[in-house]
Formats: sequence, structure tokens, C-alpha cells
Amino acid sequence: MQKLFILVVIVVFIYFLFKRNRDKYLHWYQSKDNNSKLEQKFENMFRKHSSIMLLIDPKNSNIIDINDSAIKFYGYEYDKIIGKSLATLNTETLENIQKKALKATKLKQNTFIGKHKLHDGTLKTVEISSSPIEIENEIILFSIIKDITEVQKLQDEVNNQKKELESIFNSAQVAIAVIDLKTNFLNCNDTFLKIIGYTKEELLKKSCSELTAAEDREINSNAINEALEKGYVNDIIKHCITADNKHITVNMSISLLPDKQRFILVIQDITQMKITEEQKRLVSMGEMIGNIAHHWRQPLSVISTGASGMKVQKEYNILTDESFYKVCDAINENAQYLSKTIDYFANFVRGNFEPIQFDLEKNIQSFLTLIDSSTKKNNIQFIIDVEKNSMITGLPNELIQCFVNMFNNSKEAFIVKDIQENTRYIFISLIEEDNSIRIIFKDNAGGISEKNLQKVFEPYFTMKHKSQGTGLGLSMSHRVVVHGMKGTLTVHNEEYKYKGEQYKGACFTITLKR
Repeated sequence: MQKLFILVVIVVFIYFLFKRNRDKYLHWYQSKDNNSKLEQKFENMFRKHSSIMLLIDPKNSNIIDINDSAIKFYGYEYDKIIGKSLATLNTETLENIQKKALKATKLKQNTFIGKHKLHDGTLKTVEISSSPIEIENEIILFSIIKDITEVQKLQDEVNNQKKELESIFNSAQVAIAVIDLKTNFLNCNDTFLKIIGYTKEELLKKSCSELTAAEDREINSNAINEALEKGYVNDIIKHCITADNKHITVNMSISLLPDKQRFILVIQDITQMKITEEQKRLVSMGEMIGNIAHHWRQPLSVISTGASGMKVQKEYNILTDESFYKVCDAINENAQYLSKTIDYFANFVRGNFEPIQFDLEKNIQSFLTLIDSSTKKNNIQFIIDVEKNSMITGLPNELIQCFVNMFNNSKEAFIVKDIQENTRYIFISLIEEDNSIRIIFKDNAGGISEKNLQKVFEPYFTMKHKSQGTGLGLSMSHRVVVHGMKGTLTVHNEEYKYKGEQYKGACFTITLKR
């Protein structure tokens, strides 16, 4: 009976004790339950998240935990990587790894680019963002890894192409300079300095207008304004003043760069009457550089917009995998386009004076690419009738220059004779014979007067005003075909019908042996 009484007293005591502290006990229980749920939620987010995530011990740089995406990326089994040093994945020394871990702990966040190696030995370029977090009173580094291997490859490719273009700029035998909208010099190559006679330091303190002879400054100003409006202008003949106060005659071309704040200026000294084939080919480099600017403007815009767009989306955590890969594909596609444009330009600059076998169809396509912007600017339509695999032995780059010279002749005729813009045609066709190929290049610009027809291949003969041309283009073309490729180049006027309309134009015929 006494024992029963004691038991009842204890039960009553416990009841009143619980009743008194009920809210406290319930809060503790609920808090414990909430913490458990939060831990479970964090565990699920960490484990199943599509991002590559690691938990690192900052004291020794050992891997504490790794999520499923990281397991898939690195190729390790979970129990084979937990507890291992981060040096297992990182190509840097353990000392450098620990320095960066310490830096991330102090700065609260540290983002850097590095190389990580997968289980199969493959190296990946990654962007690592590490931040300290506290778990059970312990400071742990939480790292998010982003695979940027392909993006880095694209960036490296763009950088290499930039270096290649800079190399062409610096080593080209044509004189090239960069000026601002006020014609102040910003940069130039050695050939430009050689012609003008100033040192680079002296030139960068001057302007293009200042070096132009007084009587031609209006021509120079008008050319700058036209280039600003249209994006490109070429074949401007003016007089420049050199460092030793000599007046030289130059052929100038101007191209507006994509930023619309700078021009590429190309000049060729045409003072001397005897200009070699190489010098004449370099006169047309202004148009080639203008085409580079034309071809690069849109791809560079796509690459810049895509990269900056991804950066903004990343900052606001709205960058999806679909968007990321879509932009990467667009960047890659445009980078490949830039690369092809560089190849066209580099091949044209280098030239080749040893006869080689080449495909005429591809050769003509390269020519069309080089003069694309001028074609569009002057509303000229090409009608091509050339079969693929039309192989011939000769000088492909010099033949392109011949096409450029004939194109320039037709272009000037369209402008001078004011041919209606939507009916400006140039026809290129091939006639294959047993031992030779004839290339027919004709326009519908009205033809050449009979008194000039027999003179077009004479050196220094030009149908332009003396301030606009040197008369060397068709002469050089004739010498390249006849002496360089052992063929013939003739010209005559031809009347013909196209789309039911009667036309007349100059017809150039290049005959080359197979």
C-alpha cells in the first residue's frame, strides 16, 4: 500500500511538471522536427542538384562530401573519393590548393579558373566558386564546379585568331593604320611608318588630316564622312606630306570598324611610275580589309551578345542548361565563320608564285567572298555557271587578283554610266576543252569604246580620271595570265540577251592550259 502511494505521487508530480512546461517541450520537439526537415531538404538539394558540388575541409583540403552530378562528372565511385585530398582532382599542388581554400575562407568567396582531372585522366577546364558555410559548428568550404572546357576552347580560338590577324597587320607589306573619328592616329604597322617617314611615337601625336596636303584636305574629309556613313570607301587618291616634307601620291582605303569609333586606313605609295605586280596587289588590300570588317561585324556581335547575356543570366541564377548550350553553339558557329574568313584573307595576302593544281569553282567562290561587301554596296548580281572539280594548274591567288581587277573595272563602269542598280550583272562561266579551259567574265555596263578597247592592257592606261586610278589593274592582270600562267587574256564587247532583255558589255576571256 505504501509503494502504491509513492507511485501515485510520482505520476502526479510528472503530470504537473509537464503541464507547467508543456509549451517549452512542444517548441523543442517542433524545432527538432523542423531542423530534421531542413537537413533532409538540404541533403536532397545537394545530392540531386544538376550543378557539380563538393564539400571541402579547409584545414587539410580533404573531400568531405560530393553530390551525384560530381560523381558522374569526375567518374569516381562515392566511397573511393570521400576523404581523399582535393589534389586527387586538381592539377595544382596541395600547397596552392590550401592557399586558395584559406583565401576563400577569409574572403567568404573565391572564384577562379583551374584544371581538374577526371578518373580516366581527361583534363577539364573548370570555374570553381568556393564559399565557407557552417555545419554543426564546423567551417566547411562549399564549392560549385562549372565545366567551361568548350567555352575556354572557343575563347582560345578567338584569341588565336586575333593574334593571327594582328600578325598579318604587323607583317603585311601594305601600309595600315588605325585612326579615330577625328583622324588622330591610334596605331600603325611598320610599312606605314616607312612610307610616311615618322617614328611611331611621332605619328601617334599627329592626325591623318594633318599629314594630308592642303589642297586635298577636303577630299580626305569627304572620304572620312563617306566611310562613316557607308562603312567603307576605297580608291581615294590624295597627296600626303612625309616627315622630310616631301609630297607623295597615295591610294587610300578606309574601313569603319565594328565599334564605329575607329577606322582602318590603308595607303599605297603610287608616286613611282614603275609598280610591280606585288605592289598593285597590295593596293587592293584596302578592299580586302573592308571585307574583313564587313564579315566580322555580325559574328562578333553575336559572340559578344551571347557571352554577356550568359553572364547576366548567371548573375541572376536564371541560366538554364538549354540556354547555355544554345549560346555556346552560336558562339562556336560564329567563331568557325571568323576562322574561315581569316583563312581567305591570309591566303590572299601570302600569295603563291609557284604553279599548283587548284579547283576553279572554289577559286571563284573565294573571289566572291573577298569582294562580297563591295558587291552588296553597289548592288551587283553575279550569275555563275561553273561546274565543281574543274581542276587546273596555275597561280590561284594571282588569278583571284585578276578577277578583282576585272570586277573593279565593271564596278566603275556601272557607276560612271549610271546603270540601274537592280540590273547590274556580272557573268562568270567556264568552257572546258580538251587541253584548256576558257573563263568568260562579262558585264552589262555598255562595253568599252572602240578607241580604248585596244589599250586597256597597256601599262598606265586608265579610263578613269587621273585622280582616281593608275591604269595598272588590267595591265597587271594581263601580265599575270600571259607571263605567270602561260595563258591568254583578251577583251571584246558583246551583245546578248538575259531574261528577255538585250544587253551589251565588256567580255574578258582568260584561256589557260590544263
